[in-house]
Amino acid sequence: MLYKTAGRHQAKPSPKRQWKRGAIFVMFAVSMGIFGLIQLDRVVRPFVQEVLVYHCKNRSMRMIQEVFDGLVDQQGYLFEGLYQTNQTQDGQIQSIHVDGLVVNHLEDALVQRVNEILEDDFQMTFSIPVGTLTGIQMFNDKGPSLTVKAVPISYAKSNMDTQFVSAGINQTRWELTICVQVELGLVYAGQVYPVQVETDLMAGQIWVVGQVPQVSVGQGVSQSQS
Repeated sequence: MLYKTAGRHQAKPSPKRQWKRGAIFVMFAVSMGIFGLIQLDRVVRPFVQEVLVYHCKNRSMRMIQEVFDGLVDQQGYLFEGLYQTNQTQDGQIQSIHVDGLVVNHLEDALVQRVNEILEDDFQMTFSIPVGTLTGIQMFNDKGPSLTVKAVPISYAKSNMDTQFVSAGINQTRWELTICVQVELGLVYAGQVYPVQVETDLMAGQIWVVGQVPQVSVGQGVSQSQS
């Protein structure tokens, strides 16, 4: 006698159900991808921002230095009479007198020129290879470039400073510097990050052997200067 065995029939999912499953999978994959990008951005962004800020400061300081060098070449008279020294008969420096009025004129000319550049639709644009942003030496200066811009937020300002720096045995170097500060806004990833730029410019220096002299600041030439 022959027996007819009935095979099991497995119903196939309907196209509508298959589409729903596919849509859910795609949504899940997209969500995970977005979550991964957010987490990656949280990790990478601080380092990228640090690199961009470094380049922004470097470019800005270079611009200010070029303005200062231009004053040295074209308006050298601004640096005349910044300071005078009082010396003993054997040539040892006893005191240094800084003429605050002359320094103010130099600062005014410097800051005015920097601000003219900032006001003249100043926009610093620079490109950095993506490989540089990874912080890995072998990828430095490689890959496509990321273009970033910086815009001025505040006007430049300056102040004078003097200091003694050890220059060896029984030797000291006196420095007269002009410190210029300006605030820029680094535009990156749809946000503006404030960048404080500060650079010291050497306006004068004196090498001193022996005892460190006294320093005074005032207007005009000190009566004790020779």
